[in-house]
Amino acid sequence: MVMAALQTLARALVDFLRSLSVPGLAVGTLAFAASTQPSLIPRGWIFSAVISALALLVGYVVGVAARALLRRLGLARVLPPRWRPAVQRALLVVLGVVAVVTTVTGAASQRRQALLWGLEPTAGGHVVTIVAGSLLLFALLLLLGRAIRRGIRALGRLLARHLPRPVAATLSFALIVGGTVAVISGAFTTVVLDGLTRSFLARDATTPHGAQQPQEPERSGSPQSLVAWEDLGYEGRHFVSDGPSAQEITEVTGRPALEPIRVYAGLATASGPLLDADLQEVADAVVAELDRTGAWDREVLAVATTTGTGWVDPISAATLEYLHEGDTAVATMQYSVNPSWVQLVTDLDRPAQAGQILFDAVATRWAQLPEDQRPLLVPFGISLGSFGSQEAFTSLAALTDRASGAVWVGTPKFTELRNDIAETRVAGSPQIHPVIGQEESVRWFTGNGGDQLAEVQWQREAPADGQEWQARVAYVQHPSDGVVWWWWDVAWNRDPWFTEPPGQDVLPGIRWYPLITGMQVMGDMFVAGSPTVPLGYGHNYGEEWVDAWVWVTTPEGWDDASLAELRDLVHTIER
Repeated sequence: MVMAALQTLARALVDFLRSLSVPGLAVGTLAFAASTQPSLIPRGWIFSAVISALALLVGYVVGVAARALLRRLGLARVLPPRWRPAVQRALLVVLGVVAVVTTVTGAASQRRQALLWGLEPTAGGHVVTIVAGSLLLFALLLLLGRAIRRGIRALGRLLARHLPRPVAATLSFALIVGGTVAVISGAFTTVVLDGLTRSFLARDATTPHGAQQPQEPERSGSPQSLVAWEDLGYEGRHFVSDGPSAQEITEVTGRPALEPIRVYAGLATASGPLLDADLQEVADAVVAELDRTGAWDREVLAVATTTGTGWVDPISAATLEYLHEGDTAVATMQYSVNPSWVQLVTDLDRPAQAGQILFDAVATRWAQLPEDQRPLLVPFGISLGSFGSQEAFTSLAALTDRASGAVWVGTPKFTELRNDIAETRVAGSPQIHPVIGQEESVRWFTGNGGDQLAEVQWQREAPADGQEWQARVAYVQHPSDGVVWWWWDVAWNRDPWFTEPPGQDVLPGIRWYPLITGMQVMGDMFVAGSPTVPLGYGHNYGEEWVDAWVWVTTPEGWDDASLAELRDLVHTIER
């Protein structure tokens, strides 16, 4: 019984292999070879296998389509029939060698990339796992495609009994392909997206391990707060219960400190269903909390737009609080419960609306204060929060008119303001680190280990009495951050950074391939912020916040030695 099943399986495998198109395999192998080469981030075997399988499938389909086109044009029969078997066998051998060599060299590059980041290289056995996984996934996807093709042909023959053949073929293709896409997208939406939303909605009602209701009146959720502890959401409770106290700041700086103000409003602050909460109501609750805590009297008022779940990078807020001895207020609000990638797929307008509504509400109240009594007003954010924060401004001039500066970290590629500013860079300055001519108000920070201090003069004197404060904008982005470099157009458009000298955390020699590189960088984007990526690389930012905040807000009393100590401290902050 078992032997018969094995024999049947073996025959099916042989039949499948014989059915494969040699031209399809030729182009598919080249695509597979390109996919094994490094991109921005050392990839684990799962992502490597998925990307290679998709690349192999895309290349295979292109090869089969090219062969069909040549046949239709009468150009397919180049070799005499008696030569074809020998040439095909020789070609398959060459393709096998190409696949093996590029897989091995790709794995070696992945190990070099891991060493560049100070990571332990993956074991060589992963090469076998990657190849086996990619071939298996390729076969499954190809069989699915063939099943769809058979369905189209069967339906076409049925419809051709009643309709002209071209109409029947077109209609059958539209019905089968459209139905398949609808089923898959519907299943993805119902099972994956809706399931994740329900999961994170339940998570939002819980409290992070170790988080306790703050007792300091400077924190939202405290007994004195206008926003109840229960209404903050999971990330809100984490934000207000975290961060340094005045005493902890003094222990680091050696100078008296104030208790930092942290203001947060969760979706439950507004009336109505949680997922459809009125963001204006939530923003109004933030402003009311700023009034209650006396935030307008602080030296710096930083307005954060969160990531999808309502998360604020703990390093971002804590760094600012240390630099200004607690004479700060950080204000933000929740707009979703979903992870950023789910928010990106389902509703990209929501973070944009949140960034606009929150900053407008805070800036309107701030503008009512006498000019000489206003705190520095600084919007900031990371990742999807950076995108949402920048959506409050139509241009750099609009930003400098309404704010005292900005710090934006790991900005997604689809962010218009960042792109508009970067396009004005001096000719010859690289895409990964634009230089904006004579514009002294914008700087890019791209290095690891605080090396930007050697490149720009970060210190500046506070404006003298009667002089206007010159707003500064800091963009922070690692060359290896897939979030910064991925968007759909990278699949068909080669960005300048592919031909420029690589950043300090990227291997030299990365090449761009149509479609394939788009899949690679998309994979980089998904894993860029994972726990396996160390601070200072990918989408995990640490001490870079120190340089950015110093340059934008100009805190007093800090020299190179004390800043170096603060950078060391940053690495101990849990994210």
